[in-house]
Amino acid sequence: MNELQVQTQKQSSIVLQDQKKALHLEEISKGQKVRDTNSEKLIQFLSFQISKSYQLSGLKKLNENDSAFIIEFLSKEISKNFSGLSSAEIETAFESGICGEYGDFNKGLGATTFVQFLRAYNKEKQRINNVSIYKRSEKEKTESEMIQNEVEKQNIEF
Repeated sequence: MNELQVQTQKQSSIVLQDQKKALHLEEISKGQKVRDTNSEKLIQFLSFQISKSYQLSGLKKLNENDSAFIIEFLSKEISKNFSGLSSAEIETAFESGICGEYGDFNKGLGATTFVQFLRAYNKEKQRINNVSIYKRSEKEKTESEMIQNEVEKQNIEF
C-alpha cells in the first residue's frame, strides 16, 4: 500500500469510529433527562456512580463526609449546568473519564474532576454532532448534484 492509501484507510477508520460513537451517543441521549428526575433519585444515582468510579479507577474509597460533599456538589452542578443529559450520558462521561479518554486525572477524583468529565463529554458530543451534520449536508449536496446532472442529461437528450 502506498502512503495515500494508508492515509485514506486511517481516515475511513476514524469516520467509522465517529459514526459508531454518534449512534451510541444518540441512543443513550434518549433516556430520561436529569431535569425530569427528582433530586432524591439523582443523589442515589450519583452516589452509585461515584462509588463505581472510585472502584474502576483503583483509587482508595472516599470517607462518608467527602463522598457526601462530592455528591451534593455534583447534584447541584448537574441540575444547573447539565440538566439536559440523561443518566446514561452521565454514566458514560464518568466511565470515559476514568478510562482516560478525557486526559489524566492525576489530581484525583474530586468534584471538579467529575465536572471536567461532563464538560469533555459535552464537547465530544457536540463535535460528533457537528461531523454528522457536515456529512449529511455533503451527502445531500452530492445527491442534489447527481439529480441535477441527470436532469441536464435528460434535457440534452431531448
